[in-house]
Amino acid sequence: MDGQVMANGQQGNIALATVIEFSIQRTYHELMILSELLPRKTDMERKIEIVQFAHRTRQLFVRLLALVKWAKNGCKIDKCMAISNYLDQQARLYIDTADGLSKLARNTLVQARLPAFSIPVAVDVLTSGTYPRLPTCIRDKIIPPDAITPEEEASTLKRLTQIIEYRLVTSDIPRAFKQLTAYDGRVKLLVDKEFSATLTVMGDYATLPWRLLGIDILVEDLDSRDGKPLVHEMQISYLHTLVQSRLVDTETPLYELYTVLHAFCQSLQLEVLYSQVQKMMHEQLNSYVNIEKYIPCKRLLISYWRPKVSSVLPQYQNFLPAIYKIDIHVDETDVYKPLRISHTPTSVKSSSVQLPFSLKSNQLSVEKILLETIHAWSYVRLGELKQTLEQMNIATDFDITDLPPTLTFKVIKPCMDTEFVRISIDCQLGTFTVSLTQLSYECKVLTDLQQHLNLPSEQQNNSTIKELLFKLKLWMGLERCRSSIQYVRTACHNSLPLIHSDQHPLSKFGANVLYVKVPLQETLYVVVVVNVTPSEPLTLKHKFYLLPVKPCTYSGDTTTADVSKVYLKPGALSRLDSNALIQANCVHSLMEVDAEAEEVERQRSKESCYFVSQLISVVSQCEMRAEFVLLAEHLWKEGIHHQGLQEEQGGAPCKLTLIRMPSLNGEADELLSVLLQATIRIDMETMKWVVEFIFSKDPVGEDATSSHQCIFTYDIRQVHDAATTVTSLLRDWRGMVKLYNLCVQYNQVFSALSHPVSLYQFNYKSLQLSYGPSRNYLVIITWQDKKHSGEAKDCRYDIKFTMCRTTHGESSQNPHNITAHFLELLINRPNTSLAQFMQVLCKTVAPLAAIQQLPEIAAFGLQHSSKVVPQPVFTILVHSPTYIKIGYRQCYVIDIILCENNRVMVKDGAYGLFDTQGGYATYTPAPGLKAFLTQYEDSDPRLLARSTLLAEEEHPPTPSNLPGLDTLDALLGPPTRPSPHRQDPSPKPTFQGSVNSPTVAPSPLGGFGSPLDIQMTSPALPMNSPANIPAPSPSSNILAASPGLLYHPQGTPQGLDSGTGFPNPSPKSSWLNSPAAAASSNYTLSPRAAGISQTSSSPRTDQLAGRRVAARSTYNVPTFLSHSSLAKMLSSKPISRADNAAEQFSPTRCCPLERFLGSAQLKRHLSKILGNDIKDKITLVTSGVEAGTISWIAESLQYKVFMNNTSQGLQLSVTHSQDQSQPNVMWTSEELSLLERFFVQRVACAPYKQNNMLSFCRMTATPAKIIKDFIRIIRKQLFPDLNTLWRVEWCLTLPRDTSRRIEKSDRLETGIGAMIVQSNKILYVLKFIRNSGTESQGDMMQFSAPFVYEIGSDVTQLADKTSSNRPDSSFTLPINQILQNIRQQQANYQQQHMTAVYASCQEICSRLVLPTNVI
Repeated sequence: MDGQVMANGQQGNIALATVIEFSIQRTYHELMILSELLPRKTDMERKIEIVQFAHRTRQLFVRLLALVKWAKNGCKIDKCMAISNYLDQQARLYIDTADGLSKLARNTLVQARLPAFSIPVAVDVLTSGTYPRLPTCIRDKIIPPDAITPEEEASTLKRLTQIIEYRLVTSDIPRAFKQLTAYDGRVKLLVDKEFSATLTVMGDYATLPWRLLGIDILVEDLDSRDGKPLVHEMQISYLHTLVQSRLVDTETPLYELYTVLHAFCQSLQLEVLYSQVQKMMHEQLNSYVNIEKYIPCKRLLISYWRPKVSSVLPQYQNFLPAIYKIDIHVDETDVYKPLRISHTPTSVKSSSVQLPFSLKSNQLSVEKILLETIHAWSYVRLGELKQTLEQMNIATDFDITDLPPTLTFKVIKPCMDTEFVRISIDCQLGTFTVSLTQLSYECKVLTDLQQHLNLPSEQQNNSTIKELLFKLKLWMGLERCRSSIQYVRTACHNSLPLIHSDQHPLSKFGANVLYVKVPLQETLYVVVVVNVTPSEPLTLKHKFYLLPVKPCTYSGDTTTADVSKVYLKPGALSRLDSNALIQANCVHSLMEVDAEAEEVERQRSKESCYFVSQLISVVSQCEMRAEFVLLAEHLWKEGIHHQGLQEEQGGAPCKLTLIRMPSLNGEADELLSVLLQATIRIDMETMKWVVEFIFSKDPVGEDATSSHQCIFTYDIRQVHDAATTVTSLLRDWRGMVKLYNLCVQYNQVFSALSHPVSLYQFNYKSLQLSYGPSRNYLVIITWQDKKHSGEAKDCRYDIKFTMCRTTHGESSQNPHNITAHFLELLINRPNTSLAQFMQVLCKTVAPLAAIQQLPEIAAFGLQHSSKVVPQPVFTILVHSPTYIKIGYRQCYVIDIILCENNRVMVKDGAYGLFDTQGGYATYTPAPGLKAFLTQYEDSDPRLLARSTLLAEEEHPPTPSNLPGLDTLDALLGPPTRPSPHRQDPSPKPTFQGSVNSPTVAPSPLGGFGSPLDIQMTSPALPMNSPANIPAPSPSSNILAASPGLLYHPQGTPQGLDSGTGFPNPSPKSSWLNSPAAAASSNYTLSPRAAGISQTSSSPRTDQLAGRRVAARSTYNVPTFLSHSSLAKMLSSKPISRADNAAEQFSPTRCCPLERFLGSAQLKRHLSKILGNDIKDKITLVTSGVEAGTISWIAESLQYKVFMNNTSQGLQLSVTHSQDQSQPNVMWTSEELSLLERFFVQRVACAPYKQNNMLSFCRMTATPAKIIKDFIRIIRKQLFPDLNTLWRVEWCLTLPRDTSRRIEKSDRLETGIGAMIVQSNKILYVLKFIRNSGTESQGDMMQFSAPFVYEIGSDVTQLADKTSSNRPDSSFTLPINQILQNIRQQQANYQQQHMTAVYASCQEICSRLVLPTNVI
């Protein structure tokens, strides 16, 4: 390396690559040395060496890293050093040249002489070009001889192989050399798994000795060294020298060769086994294997099965004396044999067991030797134990399995596979291990048996083993009982805290007893005793006893007992016959059982080895009979007579037959007359009470000879006392009586009903009646008990409305679900018959079905407010079965009162029936409602007269009697004539009359819970007569001062506000989930509307009040409609348009009432818009305008909005303004008609959003050129061009996906008006929809884009704040490019009298192409 450095001219330097290479080579060299040396060291030494190696290596590479970091910044130093080295080299060259010339001049040239010229040599060189005069010794000593040819080499080796074969034949060869191979002039001698030697000879003389070419040691340690060589190269070299010396100086060289190498290999094998034992002691077997003696190259003595001293043998030291040993030694008698193995003890009685006695060369593993030896001795010891157990005659089916050796046998018959006793030998300790197959927990009997078997032979006793096996049999029998009892919902105990004398029979049973608690019984236990018959020692016998116990206290020595513990005192012990218990109640006394009875029981028993069925049967029968006894006692207490506990035929469980049920004060007499049988049983599979009632006939059935069954079940697992079961039975019995009486009423009055009603199903638990024109509506009547107390005052009818079938176009819900709560109050009212209830249902099903069609789904943008929240369109407020309020968007309210003769009365609900000073503060009177209702009013002159009469009435309305007008009051009971002199603060409404009562005085409104209880009297009475003023009465149906008072049998009616006397929403009404429910229910009544008597009012006050009422009398006139007219008014149908061709653009359906109310609300909101939002930009027109018309002027156009009397919707009329102050702008008739059509089809249409009207009005207040552009956009919307890529729609409200895109839109919510005009800018939103037939895969079908138009600069920009990489803003970049092109061509569009509003819309529809990757 120094020479190389000097040659490069860089003395003292070394390349960085060379340093890295040397570092890696050093690390690799140290790592290889560690891999060779570490396996021979202990674990701690290995860890120390590894840590030191890691520390050295880390320090080396840390320095190397520092050197690399320094070298990266040392380029300047390298340049300076290179320059310095170059200058030093040049200086040395000058100095060497001067020194050489000086030496040549001073020494060499002074003594220089010219030699004599050699003429012959010169001639030879010049003529022949060679120098032939060199000495021959140079050639002989320097130039090597020519190599022999391959043919000569092959013949020589073949001849040498023949010589070796001859010498092998003529020589004496040891018999251990079983494989001799001569080839290529050599011979290979092989001893398998020991060594191989290669020999040759140096000539064909017989006296020449063998020459040893090589030695290979074939001994391997596969367990410890993973097949690596065990002998170092220096050891091989020493052996080579030793063997070669023996081959020269002996007459039997091959014997000497085998003796030396065989002795070395055997010593090496002993060393390998010794290291394996040390490793095994250190890692695996700890101290269970020990090296007793080790003599290198001669003997290795190993002891095994060294168990630790147990507590049974305290006299021994830490370890028992080693009895079992393995001696591995060299055979001194025959050197040709492998290592010998001797065993202690040496005698083996069994001839079938083979112990290893010699070490096989291919099994150099002490672990295999130990396993073979332990396996053989385990088989021997288990065979000896088997013979001992067979002589005891206490077990059977002995078998010794192999791998690992295990002794299995049975101690009982029949025996399960998991009950075999398994005895094996512990491989480490050499002790017996006793276990049961698949036993997951410890058994004390098995532990005692195992400890006894592991005692020394002189301490073992066969009688003890026999006794332990007997205990094991009994334990297994009890274990079967424990496993079987898991299928019963009870617990079992090995012992109980019993206090009894020594003479009690329990003292004779011993420890083989199991206590099983009878289910649901705290004081009854089944005692299970397991024993073995002497004649059949392998057969178990179970005996069962019934033990009653009771809690007691400990009265003995309190020093040794736990006083706080609960003790039990046993009663008389009774023997149970498990086989006869199922057939009859066989309970024998313990003292009466003799040997003959036991023999009969043993013969009849059929015990299963897997499942103790007798125990389950005994426990179940005890449980069932105990439950029956308790139930029978409580039945007698409640007056339910029975025949006592009886046995079923065919061995079935017991039953209780009831012979008398309560009559319930005579209500159950009819049901008792048809009751044939009532039986109580227990379903053993589900553990439930089953009560079966059998009746002689069905109350509605045609076949009176057939019987009918009704079954009730009660869960025993949840009902822990019989009293609760009896209470439940009485409750169900009362329900059956109630429903049966209703069914009897149905049969009696069925022919009297004029409406179609039929019995759908009656099963004594519910009564199901179908009604309606097609009998497709179903009412389910059941009897419920809220408090489960069984008292009549806590019981009531529960009704549920559903559909039995639906027809096409009919709703899937029963319309009576709207008034279900009040109908339930009705049927539970005293003296209410089923006929009355069903006639109410039939009379009200048609109008309720029409009301049910009204939409109640909430929508956005219906109201104009700062906070956009979803609001319902209609809100249904139910006040009674015949009085319903329909609220429209918290603005208008309609009263619908159901009357008789298929009529309903409809009026504006914003005014109370007794209001003189104003309506409800929450609602507003609907203008034009009377005219709208008149279109659907019937032409009956009596109804018209009634409407006229009510229109002329002032406060309070005077009742009158019109012929032919009957109300539902006749069905619900006639009211009593109210008295003006009495007021009862807590009236108690009652029902009177019947269906066919001819004396009922009809009234215009329904009686039950109706808003007005008016008794029709003679019209000749004075209008203000006190006799005609309704006042509260104890017998009146409702309070006269409360229009919505609900019926409730006790105190304040449910749903009635006690403060105002006005009803709150019903808990079962569908409007409860509406967001406007709270606001809709907070009515504000005037003092007189609230029923407050004003006795001190002055005559002038009465006069003013009368004038106000007269002024509002037109709003308070009710209108009578037929059911068909009501259904027509409330049913949804396509909206009627001025132009029929426009219906295809407006698929929204709404009812006429919604169209009228929505138009009225929009018209009202239009006035607010014109007066507040755009009042500075328009001119309101008040003169010369028809009543009910709103008109304004903007940009030379006059707009008129009025109500169309034909369609009852808003309509717009646009004409040229006559105002000279307006700019002179030319408008075509087509443009004006487009505005009118757009107003009808897109603004004043369902769902009648106020923000639509706001956006349209803001558009009319913009400059004329902008209005013209919006009219062009409207034309493209109403008449789309299918040849363009996109069609456009003007969004009047802000879409959901657009509100988050607009810049500074933190206060812009979804649903607000999408037309915003602020200073010089206009914000509007357009929706682009791809035309059909132009879609391509991956394109968006539609999207909404917000635009901002600057009026002064005529520039349109996209108001989108989203980033371009978002999926929902993929159209931003293409639209911005189109808008940029429009700015560049602004002059061309202005020449066409077009602003950037329409120009951008037209270009986007024609040229916008979105990326293909847009989804």
